[in-house]
Amino acid sequence: MILLSGASGFVGSHLLRGLQQTYGAANVLAYTSRPIAGTQCILHQGYSPETTNFADAGYPHIHTLIHAGAATPANGKEARDEALAATNLASTRTLLNGQFPNLRQLICISSLDVYAPATLITEDTPTAPSTPYGLSKLHTEELCTEFALQHNLIHQTLRLGHVYGPGEEKYQKMIPATFQRLRTGQSPQLYGEGAERRAFIYIADVVTAILAALKLPESAGPINIAGDTPISMRDLLTLIMQITGSTQPVETIPTSTAGQDIVFNIAKLQRLLLPTQTPLATGLRAEWQALQGA
Repeated sequence: MILLSGASGFVGSHLLRGLQQTYGAANVLAYTSRPIAGTQCILHQGYSPETTNFADAGYPHIHTLIHAGAATPANGKEARDEALAATNLASTRTLLNGQFPNLRQLICISSLDVYAPATLITEDTPTAPSTPYGLSKLHTEELCTEFALQHNLIHQTLRLGHVYGPGEEKYQKMIPATFQRLRTGQSPQLYGEGAERRAFIYIADVVTAILAALKLPESAGPINIAGDTPISMRDLLTLIMQITGSTQPVETIPTSTAGQDIVFNIAKLQRLLLPTQTPLATGLRAEWQALQGA
């Protein structure tokens, strides 16, 4: 049986469906704060009490733990919220205090926010988080790694970043924010010149990569789960407007600092988990269509 924390979140909800489709709903257990239809759940209240005996709860055969649960910031202000970040460490400690008599594998879903700035970020780039959220994810990795070593588990650390797709509407990021403004007849916004580049990865590709990680025969060290085609913010906005058919004028918002490229070497991802990715235009169309049907 596979135990998934964070099953009601953006990434977690997509991953839950992927796990159920691949392994069957009877073999997937969600550790969640609220019930999820069609899903076996163990409910927690803010990751309280401090220990859950999953065996005594009727689930002694959990062999894989995917820790995707986290307080993910919706904006930059929340990323700097130390109290919010602290909950990530507390929830991880609580989860790892659980009783798993047959656990063999641990997947830690982390963030690319753990890295120091670099022209091209690889798995060897030094970790130096710039926000409390990034620091909490780095400490979460460390807790999971130590737990895996103590219990002789196959262990993977997957660092996700710039994930987009249906369900990301609550986050105040460029793609969902632009779609929402265009849906309501408002002008899209571009901060500064929009020359900085990002590499976006579609949520379905993230799920595919995580499912592939479950099949790795040994611990592979950190793996960056990021997009394969960097694009400037200005070009991204142009693409979104083409997809939506919008002719709204762009509102340019001056900024005091130039944006910085955030680009990744994903050779390890391509070699081990995800050889090809969904084209950005295809993923954006799917997200726009999902919003239209919402």
